[in-house]
Amino acid sequence: MNRQLKRIAAFAVAISSLGGCADQQKHGTFDQTDLKSNLEWAKAEQDYRFLVFASRRLVIPGFEDGDVKSLKQQCGIRYWKNEGDVLYSKAERESRSAKYQFASKYNHAVYALCNQSN
Repeated sequence: MNRQLKRIAAFAVAISSLGGCADQQKHGTFDQTDLKSNLEWAKAEQDYRFLVFASRRLVIPGFEDGDVKSLKQQCGIRYWKNEGDVLYSKAERESRSAKYQFASKYNHAVYALCNQSN
């Protein structure tokens, strides 16, 4: 009996973890070429959090001079997946620069949505 419960529990965990993968792949990482579809997704999900990078100090792209603490409290933040603050190669630096520009545009647009919802 105990062995059967363990199998059922393991099966349930495996199935539930697979269920979230499709949505996570689609919206967990950003297609930085399509700002419009990312904003449509944010509206549909009512997810108006700022897109930020993991770093030693919290910086919201597009709001570098803003009051980070109040902006974070007002709209929330979401970390860009698989992006740390250590960049080794020139290609990584160029990629980060493009992602930062995208995040800046996205954050300005999502901030307007956040203000409308509050």
